[in-house]
Amino acid sequence: MSTLSLVRPSRRGRPPKPTATKIKEGNRGRRPLDPLEPKPAAIEAGEGGDRSPRSPSLPPAPGRLDEGAARVWEELGAVVVGMKVMTEADLAALELLARAEAWRRELEDDLQENGRFVTVQTRNGEVRRRRPEAAEAEKVTAQVSNMLREFGLTPASRPKVQMVPGKGKVGRGEEDEGDNYFG
Repeated sequence: MSTLSLVRPSRRGRPPKPTATKIKEGNRGRRPLDPLEPKPAAIEAGEGGDRSPRSPSLPPAPGRLDEGAARVWEELGAVVVGMKVMTEADLAALELLARAEAWRRELEDDLQENGRFVTVQTRNGEVRRRRPEAAEAEKVTAQVSNMLREFGLTPASRPKVQMVPGKGKVGRGEEDEGDNYFG
């Protein structure tokens, strides 16, 4: 069971088909599409590079994050706030995701620079072995992948996540649950 409030309990069997795929194929099952599924903004062709995705409703990165993790906080935080799935309860999870993704990027940069394998001299001659950083990068990539699913940042996980009603401010919605009952 997930510790995040924004994900429904895990399902067994096949992962759900992304809603965009259902729409493209014509919704063959004729089941109603989830109106509360987050809809991230499309990235236009040619965008990229050094974007500043800072969202006004995302709190600043915690001071304990290093520069790389703070950059990831800004990048992914703007996306999840824009999708309206972020609440105050999710800030710790976003911090963990930012740390793990920054560490993954650092490991991948090191592996690009130094290679995934190293040649070691043994009694029987030279042997090519995998660097420990390669195994660590695989572990961290799996952790990041799981955390991205928790926030609905993969196409297959998006149908499992529902938007938080409100103005988009983290934890400060415009609707009150009592309004549904008392007008």
